[in-house]
Amino acid sequence: MFCGFCGQQFAPNFQGPPAVPCTSDAQCTNAAFPKCRQRTSGAFGQGPARTITENGAPANVCISDGAKHNSTLSSAFCIPPAFNGTVDSAADLPGPGAVGLSGQAQFLP
Repeated sequence: MFCGFCGQQFAPNFQGPPAVPCTSDAQCTNAAFPKCRQRTSGAFGQGPARTITENGAPANVCISDGAKHNSTLSSAFCIPPAFNGTVDSAADLPGPGAVGLSGQAQFLP
């Protein structure tokens, strides 16, 4: 599990709002929502996936030269349930999210 939230064992219902993040069943103290789970196992619809790897790219040079340098910022994160059945089922929430932002960095005095 990548992005656990306290929910029901077999139904796509989660405790909240607000959502209750967890890393194990022991953290889910509400008897109606005893399981730490995400909507679909794995990552991004890939059930056997066990790792999310994001690769950013630093500017690789000293940015104090005043020139623009290419870089990529990246991050993986957890998206909680929206508590709207249509949104949660269409977006497979709760679950992991990822973003990559390419751009240029420039240091100006």
